Amino acid sequence: MMNVRKKLNVLHNRMLQVASYGNRSPVSLGKPFAFQIEATNYCNLRCPMCPHDLMEREVGYMSFDLFKRVIDEVRDYSTEVRLHNMGESLFHRQIDQLIDYAKANGIKTVLSSNASALTERAAIKILDAGLDELLISFDGASKETYEFLREGARYDKVLEKVEAFLALKEKRGARLPRVTMSLINLPMTQSEIETFRARWEDRVDSVRIKPARNWDGSSARINGLVNLRAARPPESPCSWLWTSLVVLWDGRVVPCCMDYDAKAVLGNINEKSLEQIFNDEPMQELRRQHLENRVNESALCRGCAWPTKMDGPLVKGISQVMQGVSRAHEKRAQSV
Repeated sequence: MMNVRKKLNVLHNRMLQVASYGNRSPVSLGKPFAFQIEATNYCNLRCPMCPHDLMEREVGYMSFDLFKRVIDEVRDYSTEVRLHNMGESLFHRQIDQLIDYAKANGIKTVLSSNASALTERAAIKILDAGLDELLISFDGASKETYEFLREGARYDKVLEKVEAFLALKEKRGARLPRVTMSLINLPMTQSEIETFRARWEDRVDSVRIKPARNWDGSSARINGLVNLRAARPPESPCSWLWTSLVVLWDGRVVPCCMDYDAKAVLGNINEKSLEQIFNDEPMQELRRQHLENRVNESALCRGCAWPTKMDGPLVKGISQVMQGVSRAHEKRAQSV
């Protein structure tokens, strides 16, 4: 449970983010959420819809000290962190300690896994640490579809691990983690959606039919499989640029989870704080590219089919309030 002070910090920070976005400013007045912290970018599978095999950056594991540094910086205004990015985080030997430290600082923990590494030992670790949400990507209701999309995994073996985890959770009477079983929505999986939903909806907390992504749109293989082509420039600036950052295992910081190969590095947490990186020149220039319809200049953003936007009365209302406050301050300064 968040205390009142943190709730106010979170609300104030969100208002500043929304106002900055609504005012189309290249500077965000708010502080960044650490949307995802990459525990590792090691993965044991080769999934055709994932660009992991295209990744050229070094594979490694985030140190506990570096993880603590990130959490210590964001704990006063962040409510949730995802402990995954371009790897299978259950291979991180200290994953339970990462979960425990985030939770001790009032931050909800979410972990996405392909479940191939969900051994009894790993299950006990995340149950004991109190993981809040476990997202299991089990992409297929049939052995054939699953083993095509999850190359390197065996359907029966992984299914057995999921069943064993659910049984252990029930035996312990554990409320957490909330478990979501997800199926990626591809042309080849659409005929299995209802079968998948029927199998799991009464056994887990939720079932998610996950939309396909094309990442940065640069892979013809992925574009063809997910039936997405390079996108047109977004009509509105991507709101992620005003709200959050992703911290890679080695401390480098990128704008979002679509940057699988660190094409748009904004800074390094080993050298600067997240707050500094959030408004350093690389990030301001990326925002200007979106504001000025120059998205094609960004190798990361020009082919992305996932730009998000903040819209509606809340954005307009907060922006108007902040503009009014700014004008009032200017008038007061002029009258002095």
